[in-house]
Amino acid sequence: MKKHWLVICVILGACSKPDPRLQEAENHIRAALKDGDSARIKNLRVIEKHGVQDGVVCAEVNGKNSYGGYEGYKTTSYNPNGDHVNIDNDGNDSTLKDICS
Repeated sequence: MKKHWLVICVILGACSKPDPRLQEAENHIRAALKDGDSARIKNLRVIEKHGVQDGVVCAEVNGKNSYGGYEGYKTTSYNPNGDHVNIDNDGNDSTLKDICS
């Protein structure tokens, strides 16, 4: 029975604990938006590169504008070292694209 449980855990990935950096990043990203509670966040992931000790968290974020309409998904990063959220508002931030790709 233990073998079956191990196989199920490996296949579903249900045995690993969620990375606490993801929740921290989501909280900071939501706080940086006009209406963070309504934001749609997908592809939240930790990127371990570019010499960042604790990893940068990247995501695609769709937030509402001042008129209440969604703006479309934008590449977004959160750096826990600098406690900084970076949103690629115009889609031309090559540094952000390089980090999150």
